[in-house]
Amino acid sequence: MSASNEVTVLEVPARIADLGFRVAAPKDWNVVELPAEEVDFGQPANFFPLLMVAAPWAMVVLTVAARPGFEDGTLQDWSLFLLDSQGIRPTSFGAGMVGNLGGFVGVGRQQQEGTWLEMRFAFVEDGGRLLYLGLIAPEALSASLDSVWTAALGSFALERPQGQRVPVVAAAAREEEKAAIVTDEVAALADVVSPQFTDEEIGFYAKADDEGTLNPEHPLQARLRDQGVELTPRLLDFDREKKSVLIGAGAIGATMRVAFGWHVIDDGRRTLVLDPDGKIQIHFDVLAKEGRSVEGILDDLQAEMERSYEAPEFLRLEFEGIFALAGRNLVVDGERIEQVHMLTRWAKDSAVLRARVTADPESMRFAGDYADLILKSVEFAATEKEAGDEKEWVRRARALEKADRLEEFEEVVREAVPSLHCAIAIAGFYRERWIRLQEVDGVKAEEARGRARDWAHTYASWATSGGEGAALSYERDQFLKTLE
Repeated sequence: MSASNEVTVLEVPARIADLGFRVAAPKDWNVVELPAEEVDFGQPANFFPLLMVAAPWAMVVLTVAARPGFEDGTLQDWSLFLLDSQGIRPTSFGAGMVGNLGGFVGVGRQQQEGTWLEMRFAFVEDGGRLLYLGLIAPEALSASLDSVWTAALGSFALERPQGQRVPVVAAAAREEEKAAIVTDEVAALADVVSPQFTDEEIGFYAKADDEGTLNPEHPLQARLRDQGVELTPRLLDFDREKKSVLIGAGAIGATMRVAFGWHVIDDGRRTLVLDPDGKIQIHFDVLAKEGRSVEGILDDLQAEMERSYEAPEFLRLEFEGIFALAGRNLVVDGERIEQVHMLTRWAKDSAVLRARVTADPESMRFAGDYADLILKSVEFAATEKEAGDEKEWVRRARALEKADRLEEFEEVVREAVPSLHCAIAIAGFYRERWIRLQEVDGVKAEEARGRARDWAHTYASWATSGGEGAALSYERDQFLKTLE
């Protein structure tokens, strides 16, 4: 049963620490009566419940709770520690807004009594008080609750806010320290000795002064690795003067150079370079030619975009061996975006290397120039892989799917791709199943197509920011077109 679209704003009086607040919840959900109890805050994972609202038709609960903040660290540090202490495995997270307060928001998974649950979470600090908002639901129902979570986050407001004192992420803390100690004279000296870049150099696109977002020994990366998230690509070389890193991109069988400050994910099928501000996504993958010329591939990509949008505008370019198709006037969930497909040679003539750049119009020129430089930095490994080569987990998942052991196959993909990208990977497997079974078993084929649609919608619903949401929604829409 789907969640109600009608919400009501609940006014919740303070139970502890002057924490009165308001938050929106579905009208037909039930407010749970909370007992008066004492909580031992000496146990760092303990929270005091402030509100619980339960759906009448399933094990779905919206929760607000609080506890005192910790003595040191950032909100991100506190949040990841608490998630880990509860056995919640985050799949997507980052800084975000909770009402008008800066917070740390995301999605995670937790297994309870053999059932996998999806946990949407948000942490906020105010006046030394740590608040938690959560929405828990079985994974099969979670995609339908996107509007419930969006309404809760957007409506949340404290009755008497006391001011936020703790930075959300470590970068903010470093910037505050710099602002406090760097004098004008030192800053001027820094300007003299700091490297200056043109837009034809990779360092021009750096979002940070170090490799922290990519270094496997960075505290955040180490924490993710401890939780089983192994999507960080191999780092082969750092060039701090040029503010760049050489990485091994297994999905395309090559090395590439990326600028400091960007997030890079490689799940074996594609390599993603993500803007920390959520405005740009650069997707690298290998497209089989299947008898097509480069122009033929661009024709197919353009036809797909024409089917997806009302009045797209196109431009084709070719420069220094890169063939590009630019699409403008694209609207996804009310947000205007632009997209460029950039094709160049791959290691084997059977395929081409693609960079698909998605960004808001204001960021597209910057994003396209950056993607161009990354493509030009690509060098293929001495031992080339053929298009279609599969990792062991892919072979295992495909074997389980063909044996109709669907829950096991989904779990293999989740374990291999422990991030929000597992959803679109699972959708892809179900699409292949739909195609294979169409002439053999129509009932199973339609079931597979339905599951592919559901997982594609789940993928887009896991976005944690507006920019990321637009990019993932576009990717969802493109995928859904392949199921028609």
